[in-house]
Amino acid sequence: MQWTNWRLVAIFLLTSVTGCSSGTNHSGQNLDTLSGNTAVTTRTDESNKSHNSNDVSVQLSPVSPAFNRQIIYNADISVEVGDIDGLEEQLNVRLKELQGFVSNFSEQRYAGDRRTATWTIRIDATNFLDLLKWLDDESNVLRKQVTSKDVTEEYVDLNARLTNKKVTEKRLTVLLEERSGKLEEVLAFEKEIDRTREEIERFEGRLRLLRDQIAMSTITLTAATRIDYLAPKPTNLATSISETWGQSVGRLQGFCTWLLIGFIGLIPWLPILAVLVGLCWLAKATWSARTGQRLI
Repeated sequence: MQWTNWRLVAIFLLTSVTGCSSGTNHSGQNLDTLSGNTAVTTRTDESNKSHNSNDVSVQLSPVSPAFNRQIIYNADISVEVGDIDGLEEQLNVRLKELQGFVSNFSEQRYAGDRRTATWTIRIDATNFLDLLKWLDDESNVLRKQVTSKDVTEEYVDLNARLTNKKVTEKRLTVLLEERSGKLEEVLAFEKEIDRTREEIERFEGRLRLLRDQIAMSTITLTAATRIDYLAPKPTNLATSISETWGQSVGRLQGFCTWLLIGFIGLIPWLPILAVLVGLCWLAKATWSARTGQRLI
C-alpha cells in the first residue's frame, strides 16, 4: 500500500510539471485570439492610471498592433441641463447609435422644478470617447473623472493558468481511464480532477468579467436641472425698519396664538381640576373639624 501511494504522488507531480511547461508555450499568444472581444487599443504610462480633467476630450494614444494591451475605461460625469426628460430622450437615441445601453437609472425630485437623475451606462469601448464628446456638446459639464486600469498582466496570467489547468485535467482524466487499481486510488484521482475543474471554472469566470469590462466601458452620468441665480435685493433703512416691524408683529402673533391654543387645550381638563380642588377643600375641612381649628 505504501509503494502504491508513492506511485500515485509521483504521477501527480509528473502531470503538474508537464501541464506547466505546456501552458508556458501558450502565454505569448496574441490577446486578440484569447479574448474574442473588441478591446480599446490604447496605452497608459502606468499599470493603474487615473485621468482627472475638466476637459472632456481625452487623448488615448494607440500602441503597436503587435501587442494589444487590455485596459478598462470608466467615467463619472456630472452635468447641468435645462430639461432632464429631453436629455434622456436624446441619450437613448445616441446609445442606440453607439451600441450602448442603460443598466441602471434613478431619479430624485425636490421642491419646485428641481430634479436630479443618474444613469449607469454601458457602452462599447470603441465608442467611449464619442459619447463623452457628445455629452460635452449637449450639456454643461460640471465635473468629469475618467479612469483607466491596465489589466494586461492579470489577463495574460489568467489565460496561462487556465491553459495549464485544462492540460492537467485532461491528463488526469486519461490516467483515471487507464487505471484499474484499488478504490482508494480511483477516489484520489476523482478528487484531484474535481479540484482542478473548480479552479478552471473560477479562472473562466474571472476572465469573462475582465472581457466584459474591457469590451464595454462604464459611464456614471448625473444630471441636475439648471437653477437661475437670483441676486439679493439691495436694502435701505426703510426696508430694514419694515422687515424688523414685520418680524416683531409675527412673533407677537405667534405668542398670542400659543396662549390661545394652550387655553383651549386646558378646557377639557377644567372639570377634572374642579373635582380635585373640591376634594382638597373637603379634606381640609374634615381635618379642621377634627382638630377644632377654624376653616379659613
